[in-house]
This record gives sequence, C-alpha cells and structure tokens, in this order.
Amino acid sequence: MNTVHPRSTPAVLALIAGILASLVWASAAAQFSRPIANVVVPIAGTVAGAPEDVALSGRARVAITLVTDPDFGGPPRVILAIDLLNVFGEGQSSGAKYAATGEHKVLRLLRREDLVEVTFPVAPVGAKGTELVRPALLSFTLNFDVGNGRLERALAKFSAPQTR
Repeated sequence: MNTVHPRSTPAVLALIAGILASLVWASAAAQFSRPIANVVVPIAGTVAGAPEDVALSGRARVAITLVTDPDFGGPPRVILAIDLLNVFGEGQSSGAKYAATGEHKVLRLLRREDLVEVTFPVAPVGAKGTELVRPALLSFTLNFDVGNGRLERALAKFSAPQTR
C-alpha cells in the first residue's frame, strides 16, 4: 500500500503552484507582445573606403514583434531581430570576394516611418584574424500602420558608416 509522506505534500504543492504561476506569467506576457511580421528584405549597396570599395548584396530576415505597455500606458514599441542571409560582395578594384554576417536585436518606438541603422562586419572570404574586417552600415526604412502595428513596407541598403 502506497501512502504519501506528510513532508512531501508541501513540496508537491509548491511544484504545482510554480507550474501554475509560470503558465499565468507566460499567458500575460503573450498579451503584451505579439509577432507582427517575419520578412526577408533584399539588400544591396557599396561600402566605400580603404582598402577598396566593396559592392554587397544579399538578404536580411527581419522578425518584428509588437510590444505594448498596458500597466503604465507607455507608447507601443517594436523589437526588430535582424539576421543577414547570404550577403556576399566583390572588391571593386581587386575582385576579392567578401562576406557580411551577423545579427542584431533592436527595440524601437512604433512610428509610421522609421529609419533603423545598424552595423555589420564585412571581411574578405577566407581572411584570418580581424585586421581586414571593416564595418558596413545597413539602413532600413520601415513603414508601419501604427493603428494595428502592421508592417507595410521595408527597404534596405548597405553603405559605409559616416566617420566624424
């Protein structure tokens, strides 16, 4: 005959309470954020600078999540998860092959039109070490329907970051 030991009952109750609390928290978090887009955007452009200009092209996947703040009434925001896909290029004087890789997550206010700029590393294919790595500026122009948070348009291009 199996019996439950009196000291194990609080542990079982604590486990059940923990599971229920995590389910309630996950449900509440889901109410305040929701995916609104997962798009693949073509990108191209020239990264000018030493040792040579590099023409790049490829795609970027952008996963966009809308985040609201019902507790304090703050403005809605979007989380952008940007991931480069098959971005390659060629040096315009040497013909050397280049690649750009990486991913970024960015939190922005939800606006009708937003210019989002992030940098990614570009390096010759097969280069050893980091001395040949240089930055490429990826500029996104995003248009949203702020009433429902829907993404209406996404454009992207590469360029060289501005030095000041």
